[in-house]
Amino acid sequence: MLSTSNDHRLRDLLGITVFDSEHEPIGTVIEIFYDEATTRPVWVRVAADQSGNSRMLLPLEGASIGDRGLTLPYTTKYVRRAPAVAGDIGRWLQELRAYYGLTAGNSSGNPSLM
Repeated sequence: MLSTSNDHRLRDLLGITVFDSEHEPIGTVIEIFYDEATTRPVWVRVAADQSGNSRMLLPLEGASIGDRGLTLPYTTKYVRRAPAVAGDIGRWLQELRAYYGLTAGNSSGNPSLM
């Protein structure tokens, strides 16, 4: 998880490129979701193409912020195989947590936009 000291930098990442663990671009951050209980950023929605039609919800657990953008600890191939999310993200969280190997304690809570 990104540290609290990085929270302000994360808000600046809207529109910034997201990279995979092999430093290949995945897409662009279009939304940030925060845990309602802690107000910490826990998920980002990423547009994978220029039109924004291909969107993914990705956990911030293990992510890092650098000069180039946001880097996730997953390969693009792995991310593209994740369950598709449409509509209310709350109903997809259990499936996404399981896919990414997260426990309810690390990218949990009730995510919301702030």
